[in-house]
Amino acid sequence: IGKILREAGVQRINISLDTLDPQKYAYITRRDEFYQAIRGIQAALAAGFRRVKLNTVLMGGFNDDEIGALAALTLAYPLDVRFIELMPMASGFGPEAMVSNQKVLEALPQLVPAGEDGSVAQLYRLPGGQGNIGLISPVSHRFCAKCNRIRLTADGKVKTCLHAAAEYDIKGLNAAGMAAQLRRAILEKPACHHGLSQ
Repeated sequence: IGKILREAGVQRINISLDTLDPQKYAYITRRDEFYQAIRGIQAALAAGFRRVKLNTVLMGGFNDDEIGALAALTLAYPLDVRFIELMPMASGFGPEAMVSNQKVLEALPQLVPAGEDGSVAQLYRLPGGQGNIGLISPVSHRFCAKCNRIRLTADGKVKTCLHAAAEYDIKGLNAAGMAAQLRRAILEKPACHHGLSQ
């Protein structure tokens, strides 16, 4: 699969990994497949992807005690770990589980700024690290002004913000109709999301 993706021009891959504990992994994913996930990460690195990113949603009382262990992966492997603040739409955890990315900075005082990569993440690096530590903070620090993302859902709708109700249906449209609908969606993209800041 890695060879096929590389031949198709895919250079980056994002993988969700919220914990390094197999039991917690089974709980959060509802699948007892922790070691398969780890083998998948190793396979992505072996396949030669230019950038492998691990996305970790921090949840108070669940995985916020693993910040150091997860960050240490960037010392051992050429990958990025991105800590993402828990957003209200996440199920199974109450608002008290939201952990500000300030806690990452406090847990890892040795982090040094690592510039920007055009994304919404604040980038840091551990001394000697092979990859970056990214902080994505949609709750404590809105990054809407830097967001240039739109998403296409499985049922053919364009969403310009995960936290907005607006959807733009492109299913069944011809090329001109899709282009017009995409243009409308982009022009109507909200200036910022609402209801997330503490």
